[in-house]
Amino acid sequence: MSFITMDDTTYIDALIGIYEINNVVLLRDVFIEAYRASANNYKALRAEIEAPEKAALVYRDFVREAVRRCVRDWQAFNADKVMHLETYRSQKQPTNFSEEATFLRKLDRAGRST
Repeated sequence: MSFITMDDTTYIDALIGIYEINNVVLLRDVFIEAYRASANNYKALRAEIEAPEKAALVYRDFVREAVRRCVRDWQAFNADKVMHLETYRSQKQPTNFSEEATFLRKLDRAGRST
């Protein structure tokens, strides 16, 4: 939240009220008013933002993994390897790291032969 809608002179007057007469009432009122304005602004902005598509949420982990493999392991985009990766993951989730590593080594060898 932001208090950019807060009026500077009102805020300064409230601070002077605290320092000169030791009264926080005006600053409290200024803070509450600014907080409400900011909350309403946030509410309006939040209503404008669309929720992410369900497909994007479902495939988020796969896309992240495919991009990571393309950049880090394969140093290039290879559609066949990505499709093999998706097929493998949709059919069977690896039970441990060595099983996944074995699959990826086979995938790399298959990619080199093509």
